[in-house]
Amino acid sequence: MRTFESGIILLGLVEWCQIGKKSG
Repeated sequence: MRTFESGIILLGLVEWCQIGKKSG
């Protein structure tokens, strides 16, 4: 399993959602 890579992707999605909320 690539837990590390999955974690990076999840963190990226969270950051993206946070930025979207700020813009929206």
